[in-house]
Amino acid sequence: MLLDIKENIDYGVEIDSKKLHVIHDAKEFSIIDAIELQIDGTTFKGSLQFSKNAIIKTHKGSLRCSIADIQNLDGGEVHATKVKIKNGISGSVYAQDVIIDTLFNNLKIYASNTITIKNLKGSG
Repeated sequence: MLLDIKENIDYGVEIDSKKLHVIHDAKEFSIIDAIELQIDGTTFKGSLQFSKNAIIKTHKGSLRCSIADIQNLDGGEVHATKVKIKNGISGSVYAQDVIIDTLFNNLKIYASNTITIKNLKGSG
């Protein structure tokens, strides 16, 4: 069953679902646990996401999953097996395999297998 939330996940809210699609943001201190997770907005600093597969537009929270597809990593933390990031702005990634389309400043990457970076921009 797909749980489709068209509003923000507010401060301190906890959600547990098999499939979850959040149209907007996951605010601070929210906790999401879903096998399949899609967030079209931003995960705020202090929010937690647990998932098998996650698709996130802008990530600033803390994510634990198997496979992550993140459009903008902007100060967030990701612990996963495989991570694909379109824009790595800042934050930390801990994974076996990491693919980054464009790497900007201040991103820390810890990979046990491979790191693939297609474009470098910035100086940090």
